[in-house]
Amino acid sequence: MSENVLTLREVAEELGVHYMTAYRYVRLGVISAYKDGVNWQIERADLETFRSGGRTALADGGRGGSDLDGSDPVGSDLDVLPAGRARGRTPWSERLQSRLEDGDLGGAWSVVQAALASGYDPNGVYLELLAPALARIGERWQRGELGVAEGHVAAGVAVRLVGQLGPRFRRRGRSRGRVAIGCPAGEWHSLSAAVVADVLRGCSFDVVDLGPDVPADVFASVVAEQRFSFVGLSWSTPGLEDAVRRTITAIRTQGDVPVLLGGGASSEDSARVLGADHHARDGRELISLAERLFWR
Repeated sequence: MSENVLTLREVAEELGVHYMTAYRYVRLGVISAYKDGVNWQIERADLETFRSGGRTALADGGRGGSDLDGSDPVGSDLDVLPAGRARGRTPWSERLQSRLEDGDLGGAWSVVQAALASGYDPNGVYLELLAPALARIGERWQRGELGVAEGHVAAGVAVRLVGQLGPRFRRRGRSRGRVAIGCPAGEWHSLSAAVVADVLRGCSFDVVDLGPDVPADVFASVVAEQRFSFVGLSWSTPGLEDAVRRTITAIRTQGDVPVLLGGGASSEDSARVLGADHHARDGRELISLAERLFWR
């Protein structure tokens, strides 16, 4: 092998750590690496970048753990925390992006665990790590740097992460109101809606998550059966303007419940033209709107 490309064992030897410690560094994205078949390989330049950034706090023989899927021992939620680095100076989102793009579910979950141990709460993981990572992946896909298959693989891992984190968003105290969240007919990208639903639950809203591809009459039926503080529509796929308009119109037939429009295909202008009451650019803005306008 070229002297500029190292194996995991060679990296472990150069760092003076156990092989499994080097493996954890790679799985958490602390050291950049790529797979050649079944073997991890590390560019020497990436190893030097790691060295210049300082050693980590994980000791050889640290507490063992397992991946989300139970396949590999990559360390517990307290493993591989960079020594002397505060939460804000550690590139958790970039590390998570790397694991998502590689389809590495276990490594992605280990990054999330480490970020939680460093001080993030589940809201922060969603809004400061996962959402920016997915946005960058989408941008890379648009530039042709990632294929369609790679984009789907990353989304699949993200869905599993959301499923694992979801139960941590528990409503505390009295309810701030009831909310319905869903995607209009033809919109199958429901990951953003699921993230928003969890975040709102964590902010003490009761949430009815309708999921993807919801016909307009189903939205209307749900709104007719229950009293809601507002209805959130997640719209990510261009070209669904008519479906969004039909959904908002159908909701209007059941009363004056406010409609919030969000998602990558939406904008302030489109929200106004299609009849929505409010627009949110991202999850953080949605939370701010919900707390300001609808907390009863």
